[in-house]
Amino acid sequence: MSKKAVFILVISICFIGLFIYGNLHYNHKLNRISKRAQATNTERIEQADKANRDLYTKLTNGKAVRSVIVGDAIRASEEAEGWSQQLTDELESMYTSNVNTQYITKEGTGILDGLLTYQAEKSDTVADVVTIVLAQNDPDTWTVDQFEQIYETWLRQIIADHPHAEVITVLADSVTDQTDYVAGLEQIAQHYGIVLVNGQEILTTSDRTVASYTTEDGALDAAGNQLYAEAIVNKLEENMEESKVIDYTNIASVDEDNTYEDLHIVDEPEEMSGFQLVEDYYISSTEGDSIRYEFSGDFFALRLNNVGGVLEVYIDGAYFRQYDLNEVTEGEHYLSITNELDDAEHTVQLFVREEGKAIQIQSLIAG
Repeated sequence: MSKKAVFILVISICFIGLFIYGNLHYNHKLNRISKRAQATNTERIEQADKANRDLYTKLTNGKAVRSVIVGDAIRASEEAEGWSQQLTDELESMYTSNVNTQYITKEGTGILDGLLTYQAEKSDTVADVVTIVLAQNDPDTWTVDQFEQIYETWLRQIIADHPHAEVITVLADSVTDQTDYVAGLEQIAQHYGIVLVNGQEILTTSDRTVASYTTEDGALDAAGNQLYAEAIVNKLEENMEESKVIDYTNIASVDEDNTYEDLHIVDEPEEMSGFQLVEDYYISSTEGDSIRYEFSGDFFALRLNNVGGVLEVYIDGAYFRQYDLNEVTEGEHYLSITNELDDAEHTVQLFVREEGKAIQIQSLIAG
């Protein structure tokens, strides 16, 4: 090989070596830039996730907050701004957060009706705060144990639907008159660590009587609504000062038998004798007429439009008991039958036992 050829070969090898080295160095530099950018992007994502983690971080960082209010509607007097609007105004003023609220409420609703309405009307959008309003304690419908079971069932559904939401339970003054019901709810709230606001405690801290906050038509006046809103804000501020992190998803129920996991509505009977469907109710006023349903679970209740009469109940072919509906609240009403059945398939047959009084049944609720 000539000297010229050798020279050209050496030069070529050097050139190729430099090209490879430069390419490797450039790729290495690109990798470092990419990793740095990825780390920066990851840090930004983590910061964004942290800022949007739950209600408290969103309020701290001025992020938009989604609120859902469920259950009863505490009616405000005509001249008063409702407690929920006052709460929204206060949070937006204090934290520059935009609060959007969905209402799944109905004035005068009981606890089971509130739960079923929530199931029917809830949206897929995840909320940051959910407020359960209880203003009817249903003492003539549910025992304390049943009331607690329905409440915890509702609470656990909300936690499953909104895993990072703060949950607030507002007990209106009409509920807090029944101390045995309240004690059970307070125990459940304490077990989960959720916010509970007791209406009677709020209204008795002032120099006015509790009754003075209610107008003649049963509405809550302006001062009463303000006290409710302030009480909730104070609870939220306390949690923020304690740097509370919301996580209720891994908390076990108070009692494994304390919830109705498969609460469902049975609105079509299996068999009728004499009953007729009129609008939304199966109705009969003829003694001896009957209607039969099938359901699964260990609990069931009836949803009635009660105008009196006597109703006789047979479960799985055996006599259970009679109910004198003349002694039960008139109008739409839940009649709790039992929560002590085997968790299995059952039949219930209902008989009219007073002539001329129309038994009006909308549906059966089981779980």
